[in-house]
Amino acid sequence: MTTAEAQQIFDDANYLWFYEGLTQQAIATYKEALTLDNQNPVVAYQLAKALYSIGEREEALNYLNIAEQHRDRLSEQGQQYLDEFKEQYMADALGQVEHSFPASQFDIAQLEQKRLTRREWFRIALEAYELELYGVALRAYELYEGDFVDFDLMKDEEEVRYQIELNLGMLEEMSQKSSDEKKSS
Repeated sequence: MTTAEAQQIFDDANYLWFYEGLTQQAIATYKEALTLDNQNPVVAYQLAKALYSIGEREEALNYLNIAEQHRDRLSEQGQQYLDEFKEQYMADALGQVEHSFPASQFDIAQLEQKRLTRREWFRIALEAYELELYGVALRAYELYEGDFVDFDLMKDEEEVRYQIELNLGMLEEMSQKSSDEKKSS
């Protein structure tokens, strides 16, 4: 398996995480990408963030440590993002909020089986956003909307889309150093 193939699997995981809200499937796919490129700090970082978001703090710490071990492969900006996440982890800011469902159940595939009301979808969208589960928030907003247009809701959904693009951009920035080094080789 090549690094390019591992990158494609990582991109697939990002799509599942950021756009589909398929939390459990995304985490499994991040793990697969890291298995194929076990020294990739960007994959380890994103896997740690995903696990942290669903309340799996101990497992997240394991992947955060892997990212830290290979921080020299990150761009300067990537190292800063890693440090910021470590600070967030140490403060455990996300773990102090109460939610409608356990964070580990914030997965669109699981939530759709519950036959939720529109009001519950809206609440899930807000809570998922707080947990930085942007893919779940996006899909929950889409499922909440139904057949009407709510302009305040559209602004909220636009904010979620902005956060998704911002996070994907951060992941791209993090790996910039390794890409630049490969070009100069």
